[in-house]
Amino acid sequence: MARKIGVDRKTVWRWEVGEADPYDRHLPLIAEHYDWPLDRIPELLARDDEPAVGASEPATSVPDVDGIGAIELIRRTEATDVGSGTVSAIVHAVERLATSYTHMVPAELLASLRTYQSYVMRLLDGRATLAQRRELTRQAGWLSLLVATAAIDVGQDRAAAANFDAARVMARESGDDQLAAWVFETEAWQALSTGRFDRAAALCRAGLDLVGSNTSAHVQLCTQAARAAARLGDRRETRRRVDQAMTEIDRLPSAVGPEHHFTADRDRVLLHCAAALVWLADGDATTEEYARRSVDTYEPGDYAHHLATARMNLAILLADTDQPAEAAHLGQQAIIEAAWRLCRTDLLLTDDLNRTLTGRYDASEVQFWTEAYTETRRAIMTRQPELTASTSTPPAIG
Repeated sequence: MARKIGVDRKTVWRWEVGEADPYDRHLPLIAEHYDWPLDRIPELLARDDEPAVGASEPATSVPDVDGIGAIELIRRTEATDVGSGTVSAIVHAVERLATSYTHMVPAELLASLRTYQSYVMRLLDGRATLAQRRELTRQAGWLSLLVATAAIDVGQDRAAAANFDAARVMARESGDDQLAAWVFETEAWQALSTGRFDRAAALCRAGLDLVGSNTSAHVQLCTQAARAAARLGDRRETRRRVDQAMTEIDRLPSAVGPEHHFTADRDRVLLHCAAALVWLADGDATTEEYARRSVDTYEPGDYAHHLATARMNLAILLADTDQPAEAAHLGQQAIIEAAWRLCRTDLLLTDDLNRTLTGRYDASEVQFWTEAYTETRRAIMTRQPELTASTSTPPAIG
């Protein structure tokens, strides 16, 4: 079936177990494969624990994904539709999901996020106090923002845009300026990843106007503003934002526990600031110091994705300063060790390095990099075929 439809076998498996739904373009091929009328495909794809399209959904039907069954148990033991225990459990669940971002394959995280999102929507239909409804609305906003982030990674830009809109509405309804600021930050990151640098800079300015300098959102927006300025070739603004981010992160309490996607931490701020200075292409001592410090911050197997990004930043710097051997080695390490987590936004960074290495140096000097790059790119495209149409290549660094 996978061969006939033109997808990976794991994709068909995910359809079968209900982790994902086929895209519209796949439905006629599925209908042809089973010799079913196209309008009956939703019935064929319906999971055992959910009704077919058109059937009434039982109020008690809740898929047990990542602990949702436990939260439902709490809800049913409370006197109201949505009690304080249920709200607290949702808050903790969203926190866990936000700490899972770095360690999970985006497509797998996306499935869990959407399940929780559907569950919270059902809770919002129940009876609750104003305070409980406000908190559920906040958590729905954070979930929507996480969905948008993971959707960007796998190239689902329309889904990301819809969830950005939802997160903005939830931020306004709950009065949460921090959430609103992180929406601007994430949209700026998306704009940077797709080469829309002027838009990224404007989004950062809008977000910085919302929150004070003693917040994680403000620090993270500074790092995105630095990267946008670097891509635009604005040296003064780049260095100003780098200095601002590094100063502000030192004033915030040190993060405790696993990395939280919406909490700025020193290691990640250094990583983003190093990227900004590398993209500025000045090649001075400070840039190399930041880039090497960022690589030394992460241990292999700890935060593989961040270590890969740090290595790629340093590799780009070395390739730009006539050190192709070390650059090719670092780049090869980056994409091999973190291949399980690499996605569309990482492809753009690897493309930057590949352009420099293959454009400036003899093929024999960068042979192992080229082989690893080609194989990794092919693997990502096979794993995430929707990227083919949505992946764009930004202008070259410098």
